[in-house]
Amino acid sequence: MSRVLPLLLFLALLAACASHPRPESPSPSPSASTQGPLLLEEVTWKLRWEISYLNSGSSPASVRVEMPLPQDRGTWQKVRHTALDPAPDQQLTDAFGNRLAIYQWREVPAGASVQARIETVVQRRGAAFRPDASRARSPGGGPSRFLIAEPGILADDPVILQTAAQVIGDEPNPYYRLVHLYDFVRGLDYQLTRPSQDDHESLASRVVQCSDAAGLLVSLARAAGIPARYVAGVFLRPEAPRLRVAHAWAEAWIEPFGWLPLDPTMGRFADTRTTRLGQLDPAYVVAWEGRGSRGFAVEGAEDSEVDLVLHQELVSRSAPSTPSLTVPSLLGSRDLTPMLPQGRARELLEEGMHPATDPSRRLRLFREALQLEPESKTLMRALVGALSEKAARKNLDAELAGRPSSPNTLYGRGLLALEEERWSQAEDLLLQAGEDFPVQHALADLFMRTCQPVRAAQALSLATRQAVTFRLAQGATLLFADLGDWAGLARVAEEAAGIYPASPEFELARAQALFRLGHEAESETLFARMRIARPGDGLPDAALGLLHLEKGRPDRALQLLRRGLRSRLEPSEREFFSELARQIQEIPEPEAP
Repeated sequence: MSRVLPLLLFLALLAACASHPRPESPSPSPSASTQGPLLLEEVTWKLRWEISYLNSGSSPASVRVEMPLPQDRGTWQKVRHTALDPAPDQQLTDAFGNRLAIYQWREVPAGASVQARIETVVQRRGAAFRPDASRARSPGGGPSRFLIAEPGILADDPVILQTAAQVIGDEPNPYYRLVHLYDFVRGLDYQLTRPSQDDHESLASRVVQCSDAAGLLVSLARAAGIPARYVAGVFLRPEAPRLRVAHAWAEAWIEPFGWLPLDPTMGRFADTRTTRLGQLDPAYVVAWEGRGSRGFAVEGAEDSEVDLVLHQELVSRSAPSTPSLTVPSLLGSRDLTPMLPQGRARELLEEGMHPATDPSRRLRLFREALQLEPESKTLMRALVGALSEKAARKNLDAELAGRPSSPNTLYGRGLLALEEERWSQAEDLLLQAGEDFPVQHALADLFMRTCQPVRAAQALSLATRQAVTFRLAQGATLLFADLGDWAGLARVAEEAAGIYPASPEFELARAQALFRLGHEAESETLFARMRIARPGDGLPDAALGLLHLEKGRPDRALQLLRRGLRSRLEPSEREFFSELARQIQEIPEPEAP
């Protein structure tokens, strides 16, 4: 487990793109799907956009500015207040359903300036959908207008159609088709300062920024028959005062769940599943939709002559006091002995697992052991795990398919499908292979990798009733941390810390979860205990500093960050916390009332 497991937004802070994204389509409110999203942390933001134009020319000039205004979006975005000063010359709704404030400044004298201020209070809920891929079906009567080509979305382009077909392969399930497309786009290289590109340029360069990635994902999804739309707005973090950037992501419609959020830019980072498929952090505020919409736009002047400055204020934040998912119990037996082969088969397994064993000999040893105990799932997992080449996995799959069906052959083929990311086939095979520990372990892996939190929790619960491994404890902790479900994280991390007391990651996760739940005294006690147990390690202080910054206490945060930076940190941690400390020192003094 990474030392920064509970700092899941750690890399996301560095990942948001700063260019003005160009959006996509209108906004029917999120579907009242048969399984609505889990509503997690609630955050209220006060946002103030200040727009100013200075006529630096030698003669009067006229300028038109279009400013998109945030709107309600179902359960997870509510606009509580909007004030515009002065009143705009015009308010209208564009072809994509976006609400725009239009300022038309006419004959501004040379050397003069004009300003406008837009203030809004937005309540955001962290949302995590609960897809069950086995229930996914084709859109049917869904939002078909989000399947067609439109400005910036090349849904019927031959290159896009061919790319989508290659990425999806023969995957029949609509949800798993979307997972493949999402993984393809998030696998492209990322460059924050890259100029905006169209889909052809993105595919050719294999380098994107956020608006490119979101637009390409929408095009590919539509080409694959999945309704999708482009969404844009801002990404906010209270713990990074200067991080308030224009950002773009996507949403895709999967029956019967409705619109699922996807952010291929943030999803590039393995530690930030809160911003991955079906999961949306409350740091996202939607301002407009449609890649063909102009978003914030200026006419009559260069963009550089019109300043747009956003001030953010965290008004409140709260986390549910009870877990949003059923917390898997990790208190089962940790004795794996009954699952191990016996006698000669076990000797062969132990020899094969030795690091010094030659890879080709390792395969022979596992095969020989499996002949002695053909129904041992432990040996089957060892054999599949030892195959590093795609061709070798394909040959083993064909071999197993030719044998009489048994729980272990089904399990082996399920593991091979999982390795090859043939999600539908992996799920079908594993579900037929039984309900014992190895199968539930594999299913939990599958469901976590494909962002199905409820099914992952169910599989973890079944598995941990039989045994607990470090990896299962890690998976359960990650599941709740990735969701931002702090109540669930506190409970599962406490159990994991009891089972693995020598692994401080679990105690660190629990301390941060308790702090976010408002149990600051208990959290501070845990951090103090970690300082004593880990002398010289700066992570407890630095992590606590981050939490105080989230609570709006920059002075205390800076004190703790400096103390952490004087101690031992891994390079990536030191870089992150150093940048955070620098930003805190640059926070301007509060404005006079």
